[in-house]
Amino acid sequence: MRDLVEALRAERDRISVLMEDLLSFGRPHPSWRVLGPIEPVIAAALRSCAATAARYDVRLERQGTAADLEMMIDAGRIEEVFDNLLENACQHTLAGGAVVLACEPVATASGPRLRISITDQGAGFSKEALVRAFEPFYTSRKGGTGLGLSIVQRIVDEHEGTVTVENRHDGRGASVIVELPVVSASQTE
Repeated sequence: MRDLVEALRAERDRISVLMEDLLSFGRPHPSWRVLGPIEPVIAAALRSCAATAARYDVRLERQGTAADLEMMIDAGRIEEVFDNLLENACQHTLAGGAVVLACEPVATASGPRLRISITDQGAGFSKEALVRAFEPFYTSRKGGTGLGLSIVQRIVDEHEGTVTVENRHDGRGASVIVELPVVSASQTE
């Protein structure tokens, strides 16, 4: 009887996550972007994923900084992006491994950007997953909804950014790279 109750709870939780993802994916979101720092948003996402990292016996590591960088962002929506990516990375990293969130300011033809990469130490993306990663309802993870990366892409697009996926060159995991426009000092004067 106990096994049945646990199975029912697990299914209830899975359906609850699916419903939340469907609502998030299907519901239009008004843009509440304001000029503000991104660093507190990244720090909040790392804090909120600490329990997931502990559950999977994974270390969260931070490289680089986004201090002093301001962007036009909806902080809650951008935190949702990093929460999703960090949780996915923790779920795909082998126990004892690390998930690394790295920040790097970059100059592009369209202006200054902040590149935030989240890298796991898992199996990496299959060839099919690399092509279909952002396709709604595509998932290779048991129990996944296939909406997480689609939602991430929508939010990043709303912020005039880009998101890409790639496998690490050493064959030990994958990276999801988000680039968001930075408001430079000359633009804020």
